[in-house]
Amino acid sequence: MNLSPQPKANLQDGVEASILQIDAQNPAHLALLKQGYKNLLGHEASIHGAGMNDNVPSEVIKAIKAKILKVKFFMVGKEIGGIATSFDTFVAKRNPKTKRVEIYRGEYLEDFTVDPFLNQIFRKLNGIGLGTAFTRARLLQSVMGRFGISQAQIKEIAQDNEPMAGLMHKHGGVIGSAEDSRVLELKTGPTADMTRRFGANVEMLHLPGDRSGKKSDPNNFEISWFDGKQEIVGIFTRTISTFTGPPIVRLQLTSNGILPNDEMLKEVLSAIMIAGRDVIKDRGWGLPIGIPIPAFGGPVPVVRIHAHEEPEIVRALAQMNAEDRLCGSKLMVAAVLDNDNIPSQETVFGQPLLKAEKLNGFDPLEDANNPIFGFGPITDKDGVSPIRPPVFGAADNDNLAIKVA
Repeated sequence: MNLSPQPKANLQDGVEASILQIDAQNPAHLALLKQGYKNLLGHEASIHGAGMNDNVPSEVIKAIKAKILKVKFFMVGKEIGGIATSFDTFVAKRNPKTKRVEIYRGEYLEDFTVDPFLNQIFRKLNGIGLGTAFTRARLLQSVMGRFGISQAQIKEIAQDNEPMAGLMHKHGGVIGSAEDSRVLELKTGPTADMTRRFGANVEMLHLPGDRSGKKSDPNNFEISWFDGKQEIVGIFTRTISTFTGPPIVRLQLTSNGILPNDEMLKEVLSAIMIAGRDVIKDRGWGLPIGIPIPAFGGPVPVVRIHAHEEPEIVRALAQMNAEDRLCGSKLMVAAVLDNDNIPSQETVFGQPLLKAEKLNGFDPLEDANNPIFGFGPITDKDGVSPIRPPVFGAADNDNLAIKVA
């Protein structure tokens, strides 16, 4: 699909650029959303060979209102220069010193694209492209989150997406390969190979959803396995298809680098998948947004699995018949842009970024909560799942204005 060939703006040097977060209750924002979907996301879908009509799916609007999905525009003057869709999530990082997995707040970046025509004008005037300017503004904004400082952006990228690869590498991002970071998916829940197994002792943790830590995040939870030495953490995040609207669950799998042998690894991964499936059903994540959850739970939507730079996990999942994730005809791989890896932060942002702090870890060997055995109830002795304490940072700043020199 080609965007409008005529000039869309007479951009002048020094024009104000800003990030506008869409409010689905605002009619003017909804009009912008429709324009952005038709032009920018339609352009992205055509590049991937993925189907998409010109209308904003109703589930997208409901997801914005329910605070599941965020849609941000990069406005150049009064023109839409770029669009980014994202979901609040948590990221797991391996600590080589403690040999444990640590949990931080993060952001799952679903779509990211800029207007190619405005990009040419913007680059001539400012010496950098819209993609770079938008990325830097969003990274700066990410350390001003409502519920704490975001540690990283995670996403999936088409294996041959060279412009996105260049943008990621410029800011210290790491894109995995098909061998160690291929995104896999379960289209109808755990495979037959997974459900035939005995499983392993896994623990479900709520993740904090407010500043007090007393309220759990309704759109994220954690399933973990730890045997005193080996550790695998799975973070499940509620999302939707921003192209077409159906519910999707994103699963990030991270190990501490010490993995069990092949068969035991499969037992652990199967237990994480099955325990996660049960929580997803209980929470109704497979139902349209706002539909009451039946007593027996809801259906299980597609689960897309990110195991970034975890070749043994990717291989084990593929051997248990998890399928390759394709967007149109493109094979997708996992990528991470960690705030700690951004080069020359003071040069890029004019100031050092705030440092993200880990969420306090949960140790099933020292805590009074009892782990479950694969298929059992995911609760502690009082019938309530444990929750990771929160760590919070600067105040929220959803709409950020910047001056383009």
